[in-house]
Amino acid sequence: MTRRHPGPADPPAGCRRCGACCTAGGPTLHLSDRDLVTGGHLRPEDLVTLRAGEIARDPRDGRLLHLPAEMIKVRGRAPGTWACRFYAPRHRSCRIYARRPLECRVLDCRRPAAAAGLFLQDLLSRRDLLAEAPAVLELVEAHDRAFPPKHLYAWAAAPGAAGRLAQAQETEARFRARAARRLGLSAEALDFVLGRPLDRLLEAAGILPGRQAPSPRPRE
Repeated sequence: MTRRHPGPADPPAGCRRCGACCTAGGPTLHLSDRDLVTGGHLRPEDLVTLRAGEIARDPRDGRLLHLPAEMIKVRGRAPGTWACRFYAPRHRSCRIYARRPLECRVLDCRRPAAAAGLFLQDLLSRRDLLAEAPAVLELVEAHDRAFPPKHLYAWAAAPGAAGRLAQAQETEARFRARAARRLGLSAEALDFVLGRPLDRLLEAAGILPGRQAPSPRPRE
């Protein structure tokens, strides 16, 4: 059983419990966090998958890159944000502190190198979590083949991009709707199983109008 509001002695010595670390973004999951998901402490609705090829920011140097492998992250408290959904601002505490992921256990904002050093290391993947659900894995792989992020970014730079991207978004939305019906999943759970919908992925990369996004020129 987890404590929902840890006491002052729980964080690292000297921590002011200001919430800056938690509101800056939720953690990425690593292999050592697998039991948090399989044990039900983190639900599919709590997670979002950034797929291989998506644009992300490297916390070690702040530069952008195409992810070489997928990352599963704790989703944000609100759409378009990454502030950890488990941070309770009123109590300045973590709602899953006793079962927090590795990055949260390592993180100390006064010494960020240790947590930053976990970037892309021993990442937990959907295949690690869905090995006993072959029908779901089949959908994951079919979706990844049909809608690879790097191809979408390339299409956006080509002539006639608007029409092609609109068609891709419509086709992917139908794929997601069928998957949701087949698996009985909510839209939030689909963000873990299939990753973000194409419109949100493209907005985050600055390709479609919407939320503020990073530069579209990441390194490989």
